[in-house]
Amino acid sequence: MERRQFLSWVSVGMLASSLPMVLAACGTETTADEPSPEASPPEPDIDTTPREDGFQALATIEQVNAEPVVDKTNTAAYVMIFRHPDTADLVALNPMCTHQGCTVKLDPDAKNLPCPCHGSVFALDGSVTTGPAEKPLPVFEVKEEDGLVLVKVSA
Repeated sequence: MERRQFLSWVSVGMLASSLPMVLAACGTETTADEPSPEASPPEPDIDTTPREDGFQALATIEQVNAEPVVDKTNTAAYVMIFRHPDTADLVALNPMCTHQGCTVKLDPDAKNLPCPCHGSVFALDGSVTTGPAEKPLPVFEVKEEDGLVLVKVSA
């Protein structure tokens, strides 16, 4: 094979291998399910440092009133905080399904926490209503103070 022919095949190969990246870069549209970064409200600056009593601020009351808040970075365990649809009490629990670790979602209409992976369903107090999960979701102590939601993750 001649050098010129070899170099032309290498060039074609390089162009072909970069095509997927070019196509991916062109597809930057956001869908209705994905809000644009400009549209999302700025996160309030909350001091998440644990206090001496074990509680730490993880969200504002306004955030929790708008939608469930899931914190995966400021605590030792994942925490989902939401308002109970019937009582309006704050609920804080670990949203990781005890069957295989998928994240449950709040279904306020059905008033439960279904797991999208294997069909387990949990009551809003964390108890199992439908298997295959056998253990309840861990529930954390939660309270409101000065416009913040405080959660006690450690025992």
